[in-house]
Amino acid sequence: MINQERATISFDLIPPLSSNIAEAYRKVANSDCQDIRLIRLYLGRVPGSSAKALQKASDTDPPIDLDQYRKLRDEMSGVIEIPEAEEVCRAMGTMLGRVHWGAGVNGRDAELCLAGDGRGGARLVIFDWNMVSNRMRLRGS
Repeated sequence: MINQERATISFDLIPPLSSNIAEAYRKVANSDCQDIRLIRLYLGRVPGSSAKALQKASDTDPPIDLDQYRKLRDEMSGVIEIPEAEEVCRAMGTMLGRVHWGAGVNGRDAELCLAGDGRGGARLVIFDWNMVSNRMRLRGS
């Protein structure tokens, strides 16, 4: 059994987003979140629907939809390099394909987020594997 206190320590190791990105997020999402640690990428959501998170989120990890992400990237142009939405979507697909075909697990509820890189920039992180299951049956296995 996983000790929940120990499991949450990895979240604490994710550096917060820079104030530049947090401010741009507040602008494009019309949000009043103050201490943003990361932004949950809900790029498959209908634009404008991410005002309410899919799961309980706090002011430290708000959601962003595809249109908001693109606006955020435009706001950060020339300040901080943020990958294009299409590049992020390809990375999501690659990740899910690898965990499905390579590890035989479904990747359910894995969260891909934009987080700080510890140097004032941004990086993509993935966490929250608590719903992942290896009970899939793959052909030939």
